[in-house]
Amino acid sequence: MATGSGQAGRLRTPGIVAVPANAAAYVSPSRPHTNFAAARVLRVGPGRVRTYLRFHVPALAPTLAVAQLRVWVDDRSPGFEVAGARGNWRERTLTYGSAPPPHGGTIASGPITRPGWQTVDVTALVRRGATTLVLAATAAKATTIASRKSAAHAPTLRLRAGGAQPTFPVRAAFFYDWYPEAWRQQGLDPFSHYTPSRGYYDSGNRSVIAGQIAAMQYAHLDAAIVSWWGRGSQPDLRLPRLLSATPPDFHWAIYDEQEGQSDPSSGAIRRDLLYLRARAASSPAYLRIGGRFVVFVYAQPSDGCDMARRWMEADDVGAYIVLKVFPGYRSCLSQPDGWHQYAPAKAEDDQAPYSFSISPGFFKASEAAPRLLRDPSAWGGAVKDMVASRARFQLVTTFNEWGEGTAVESAHQWQSASGQGTYLDALQNLLPARKP
Repeated sequence: MATGSGQAGRLRTPGIVAVPANAAAYVSPSRPHTNFAAARVLRVGPGRVRTYLRFHVPALAPTLAVAQLRVWVDDRSPGFEVAGARGNWRERTLTYGSAPPPHGGTIASGPITRPGWQTVDVTALVRRGATTLVLAATAAKATTIASRKSAAHAPTLRLRAGGAQPTFPVRAAFFYDWYPEAWRQQGLDPFSHYTPSRGYYDSGNRSVIAGQIAAMQYAHLDAAIVSWWGRGSQPDLRLPRLLSATPPDFHWAIYDEQEGQSDPSSGAIRRDLLYLRARAASSPAYLRIGGRFVVFVYAQPSDGCDMARRWMEADDVGAYIVLKVFPGYRSCLSQPDGWHQYAPAKAEDDQAPYSFSISPGFFKASEAAPRLLRDPSAWGGAVKDMVASRARFQLVTTFNEWGEGTAVESAHQWQSASGQGTYLDALQNLLPARKP
């Protein structure tokens, strides 16, 4: 597959509301009746020594999109994990014996490699009003953080507003931003049997990006799933520009393609997830389910349950993982959050209740005949079947993979009066619009 050469960008920084902790203390099982609110530092570990932080989360307009916990860490450590807690507690009376237990899932900070600010995405744990976060050790070594008595280094929540995230069913298209590089491949220029209505464009052009997002919104799509080839790759460099150009009511997720060429270890996967959490999911434009940032994962034909195991072992960082299916995937002991199929040579693919995918056609530029003929009438039937499936993810393969001839983006070969093309017109007519 090709990659692009767009310029690296900076993520848009929308207005940030910084909320300091209004209560903080740590508790220790070795002194279960002692209150440590007066301590100058807060301790996390060893063992069951935990820190409790409470914040008052204000209402944000239109809604809270991203919440990041920032704490000042005094030294290197394996890191800590964050959970929520229910119930009221008072800073001056909190003890190990009276502390509310951690509740629900946890989110790991990742390793702390140097003293200073550590930022953890805790969006899935934060709610409007009083929110308690509990910090616990992930290894034998303790982590020490500054208390709220340190004016310059007090624990803080950084809150960002954004548009509401879509609820199930989420309707999305696979998207490629590797142009103009991918227009010329395997001795062919252009590497496509078709001619896009907007010409052989540059994926890094902001007007092109805006037009493509508008086209997907016209088609009542909630999100796009953009191909990603690892940190430092050209798709990675272009990702901030996509996110910064996105209006509040559209979202992006990445399609991690690396599993399709190798078997990365759980450690390597975890490092990439931590990288994506900081680089991409910090944007309000990134797609989330239940506050967790969504990552789709491609796969090799030979992949099996071991792939699911590696990804589930890696995901303690707050990601929502959607793996590509393989024979027998439902029986694996390790189960991700969702499954999908990427098989655009098939008009329809049903992986209920997880996903339903549809393709308009498949005609690879280097091949003399299509594997899947284009038929607008059949496409309309596929859209209706996808809606009727009630699958959680309803997926279009693809918005603009021109080399394989699977695009639904407007082309000279299927122009329409709307300017968006026959295939997007069908989506616009047959997909229910989101209620404002």
